[in-house]
Order: sequence, then structure tokens, then C-alpha cells
Amino acid sequence: MEESPNMNVTSKLLSPDSHGQVYISTATIFRAMVTPEFIGCEADFTCAPTEDGYRATGVRADPDGSLTWIWGNLGHLPVIKLEEGVYNALDWDIVVVANGGLRVTNRATGKAFVVDADRVEAA
Repeated sequence: MEESPNMNVTSKLLSPDSHGQVYISTATIFRAMVTPEFIGCEADFTCAPTEDGYRATGVRADPDGSLTWIWGNLGHLPVIKLEEGVYNALDWDIVVVANGGLRVTNRATGKAFVVDADRVEAA
């Protein structure tokens, strides 16, 4: 996953809904739910583990640096479609790279994650 070439770009603020959450999508990430407590992403992950023959469809990134694979989906949420760029939502900085992958950083802890269809890891 390539980093955005100019990280000095002004970020766009994404406002939460009435439940205090932000729902986004990109070219790679079908749906993501951003809350102060975690970011949950759903995608066709080629790197996801399988359990009983089923591939995980989601991943949860927590501010403490932990990642948890999830089997299930977020449903048909009303999402904001994000293009390549830099965004802020709640306690998270979100960078969408050219292929639609994400680099997310929790501002309070500084913990960062890469979330892409073929790569999910703490950065």
C-alpha cells in the first residue's frame, strides 16, 4: 500500500451521526464504522484467516493497538464514500490511499493500522 505523497494536506472533518458514529467506504473497503472506541472495517480481505471454512469479512482496530478478525458484516449502512485523501473522524486520523486502502491512527494513543484487502496490520 502506498502512502499519500503529501502528508501536509489539510484534512477533512467527518462529523458523526446522531449515535456518535461515522460510516465510510472506499474503493477497497466496503463499509467501515468509526467510533471513539474502535474502527471496524468490512472488505473482501484476501489476507483474512478462515475458521470452519469461512473467511473473516471484517477487522476491528482498537486504540490500544490490537486487531481482531470478525466473521459477519456491518449491514447496509448509509456510508460516506471517501476518495484518496486525509480525513479526521472522532479520535482517528484516516488516510485513504490511491487503491482505497486505509492507514488509520488513533490520536490519543498514536497507535496506527494499515487496512487493505491484502494486508491488515498494526503499523
